[in-house]
Amino acid sequence: MNAVHETAHNGRGWRPVSPLQGGRRRVLRARLLAGIGIVVVMVAFQIAMASTFHVGFGDFGSFYTAARIAATGRLADFHNEALQASVEAPYIPAGWHAIYCVRLQAWAAALLPFGLLPFKASFVAWLAVQGLILIAGWIWAARRFGIDAAVLASMFLPALLGIVFGQDPAFWFGFVLLSWILHERGKPFGAGMSLGLCIVKPQLIFLVPVALLIQRRWRMLAGFISGCVVVVGGSMLLGGWNTLPRYAAFLSRVATAGALGVRHEREMGIPAILISAGLPLVLRFALMATAGLALFVASRRSGWETGLTAAMLASFLIAPHTECYDATALMVAAWLMVFLGKTRLVRTLAAFFFTPIPWLLQLLDQPWTGVPALLLLCLLIAIAREQLRATNPAPHPELALNPTLT
Repeated sequence: MNAVHETAHNGRGWRPVSPLQGGRRRVLRARLLAGIGIVVVMVAFQIAMASTFHVGFGDFGSFYTAARIAATGRLADFHNEALQASVEAPYIPAGWHAIYCVRLQAWAAALLPFGLLPFKASFVAWLAVQGLILIAGWIWAARRFGIDAAVLASMFLPALLGIVFGQDPAFWFGFVLLSWILHERGKPFGAGMSLGLCIVKPQLIFLVPVALLIQRRWRMLAGFISGCVVVVGGSMLLGGWNTLPRYAAFLSRVATAGALGVRHEREMGIPAILISAGLPLVLRFALMATAGLALFVASRRSGWETGLTAAMLASFLIAPHTECYDATALMVAAWLMVFLGKTRLVRTLAAFFFTPIPWLLQLLDQPWTGVPALLLLCLLIAIAREQLRATNPAPHPELALNPTLT
């Protein structure tokens, strides 16, 4: 009785495939289908949760206001609370306070196409564009690291919920992802410029230049500075030469009025760790110094995957204001640590970042509100420890027993 063999094409013809190879392919195929199934289920679950939000109660009104001001050519007076409140008033529920757009004019100009649509249609476009960015990122990760990367991303609650709540996290995720892709393709200037454009939201990347300096990545640093110049220079062209002083004054007034909705205990910075643990805030300086030292150690003799991750983690921890949905920008860094990290501790902490557990715990009362921030700090320290072990390797057993061999 003749055995039946599977066949496969090797580029020059068909060849037999052994039962072992065929079984391995069936396992991989089953794993791929299971991964796709998990992604679909997780996304459906998050969409169901997100459906409880009402467009009028989210943050989209502030971005639509920026787009409308840009569309009507009033960006010179953009950082004016009265103007923003008057434009936003028809689109939010009666009695609901205005949510100000605290970005530079360049970002308002970039959002102009959304201002050409009616409010609800614009919100649908907002969801669609950011959804496509996320999906494109998942596809890239699945091709680069395997289906496990997409499965991890599908579990990440802050991304989809932040988008549906009206925020813009997928755009910053897209800039960071584009930067990494350009870096892998040997285009450091473009990679740096893509990161520099994130200066619109500086708390995400303000320590990236430190890592670039430590690693002496001069072309990427030049690109980063160029990206910043595009954003700041474009805003000054749109708003006038006094744009930056007026912007600073606007931020100060909005913050003093409490209109930013800052809740330090539920944010991604070091104060969240201390508040949730019931510790005095004066300790934040010691933890900030720890984060800075960890950034230096992690970046000193490492690849850019480690330098970028450490810089972004330190930025989140030290910045005065970072919300949980901002962590969407960290997804690229977390992927890099899960699949390129050298120690099990780093890979485990990075994988835990994607799970719903830390983000659901943050919704509880103290002491759980600081769990995501604590996770970021632990991951940063673990990366620094990983680099210390890599730069100070243990001696070979033979050398340890026979020092004369050195």
